[in-house]
Amino acid sequence: MKKQTQAAFNNFRLTVLKFDELNVMSVKTETESLFKKLKRQSDKFYSGLIEYLAEQNGFEADKYDLDELLATYSRTLLYAFSSEMERKQSRYFETILSIGDLSDPEILVQQKKNVRNWNMQVEEFAVDMERTIFLRELQDSGVKRVQWVTAQDDKVCAECADLNGRVFEIGNVPRRPHIGCRCWLKGV
Repeated sequence: MKKQTQAAFNNFRLTVLKFDELNVMSVKTETESLFKKLKRQSDKFYSGLIEYLAEQNGFEADKYDLDELLATYSRTLLYAFSSEMERKQSRYFETILSIGDLSDPEILVQQKKNVRNWNMQVEEFAVDMERTIFLRELQDSGVKRVQWVTAQDDKVCAECADLNGRVFEIGNVPRRPHIGCRCWLKGV
């Protein structure tokens, strides 16, 4: 997935290397096309994740609507995937307009930042999606409570360490405290 994202941004940059006021709309169209491609790639990744979870946990994959899951606000990132995708697209277009020359080394700095941010967003929504599905499946099977479990190593942050071992009602589980949180939940 990360390589596909990098390739999509690289191909975009090569497509619109130089522009002027006459082809700003062309750059806008190309930017929209780039983000549609990124969305298709991420949707394929998420659909594969749902299929995998369904196979591993014995539920029907079509039980979960991808668009509905992506429209849900991430309690960790504090935004919905679709609205953030539109924001990232607008910001990228604005960056191109402000730099003005895609052969400028600064555009590569910005591109790396955009690739990193896009991949982080996809990964974090995958974790949120997996957690949402896990909790729904537990609840559907009659489980009422879950226990918070950390990775139990020296990288565990203080906030996660405080949650380790605590039991929560399944409808009242705290959000993941930070991006990259490696904690998981266990049915009780």
